[in-house]
Amino acid sequence: MDKFIRILRVALLLFIFTWVVIWYTGRVQKSDKKSRNLIERTVRRLAYMPELVILYFQETEEHFEKIIEPNNDLYEIGKLPDNSGVDESYYLLHYRYMGDKTGYVYLQNIKNGEIAYSWKIPLRKLMMDTKATRKELFNKYKNGQIAVDFSASSPKNVSALKISSPIMTKDSSLLFRAGHVYKIDKDSKLLWKSEKTSHHTLALDEQENIWACSVDIDSEFANQYGFRDDALLCLYPNGEEKHFFPLTEIFTKNDLFKRLIASNQSYPHNQTDPYHLNDILPVDSDGIYWKKGDVFFSLRHKSMIALYRPSTDSIVWQQKGPWLGQHDINIVNDSIISVFNNNACFSKVLDSSSNIACFNFANGQTSYFAEGLFDSYTEGLQTLTENTDLIIEETADSKYLVLDSQGNLKGKFYIPYYSDSLHAHYPCRARVYIKKDKQFIMQ
Repeated sequence: MDKFIRILRVALLLFIFTWVVIWYTGRVQKSDKKSRNLIERTVRRLAYMPELVILYFQETEEHFEKIIEPNNDLYEIGKLPDNSGVDESYYLLHYRYMGDKTGYVYLQNIKNGEIAYSWKIPLRKLMMDTKATRKELFNKYKNGQIAVDFSASSPKNVSALKISSPIMTKDSSLLFRAGHVYKIDKDSKLLWKSEKTSHHTLALDEQENIWACSVDIDSEFANQYGFRDDALLCLYPNGEEKHFFPLTEIFTKNDLFKRLIASNQSYPHNQTDPYHLNDILPVDSDGIYWKKGDVFFSLRHKSMIALYRPSTDSIVWQQKGPWLGQHDINIVNDSIISVFNNNACFSKVLDSSSNIACFNFANGQTSYFAEGLFDSYTEGLQTLTENTDLIIEETADSKYLVLDSQGNLKGKFYIPYYSDSLHAHYPCRARVYIKKDKQFIMQ
């Protein structure tokens, strides 16, 4: 009898302890993450351990799902409340892996969830291309033909493919990036793929030419000195190559390579990737400080934005900082650009906040917007709509913020993972469109 009472007492204590832990964990989840102490941060991590273990032992080596924290102001795309203030005309062009080796790109209304268009992505074909490219690059690396093992970061299975930076063309075809640049028609039939590989983002110029971040794999200079030479790639609308501009050639011709690149390693832990080209923006109209046909580009590992003029093969402007580890560039007006400022220094975000940095060419001053609203050590997009709203993609955190022109939050949403609505799908550099007079206009 005494033994039974002791067991019952222990069981009761364990029951009470368990419920105290559950209650405390729930309180931690609802607290402001910036104010959490060491114990609270530890409890939060432990709460996610079972799910993290499951994710680790799943079949895929990479996962496009992210565990999200329950939050009253974070909603699934298409399920934003009426009082959110998010415009009914906003649509998001985004990729979702749907399980069973299938994936789709959807043009979906952010507020009410309507699917205006969808394309089935030929994942098996893309995986075959990925394997062939990985094998080719590894063989070149093994044989000493190239200095960097580009195959190391290649996805190993269908569910890990990144269908990134989608663009809907005028005929409802779809451009996207998945190792190469691909185009499929409105019925999801594959039309072409680029010969050269690409990474990060795509952009269209006024003539519908496609600009992409690429790599000069066969650069003799880069392979001699053991680094990756990023490049600007321009394709005609039919996928044929129009221009290819390796960055080392550009900076060398402009007498800037030794002074700005070779002499200053901003990220010394990654010597093989001195540039880390992560955004490219063709200029479609003349401004006071740029011309139609120019190209802005971003180098994360230099914290540098540059303006390149292909017609004269010249860097007409460049600046390092005050942005740090930045990404997406937008043109605000004829003399101001905005930059997704990750504000990342080595392995942390400075002052615990990323922001949007606005650089004024007229006076050389930089102002900041949306400070204290998001932390994004890596990746990220910013879209200024014609309604003057700003839509921020926190890519690494798999969520979106919609802000008005004063920086007030209108809504916050995420793309749910196909198998669990409490997990978010990796956004893959989605695009914002506005529906206007039955047409969809890319922002």
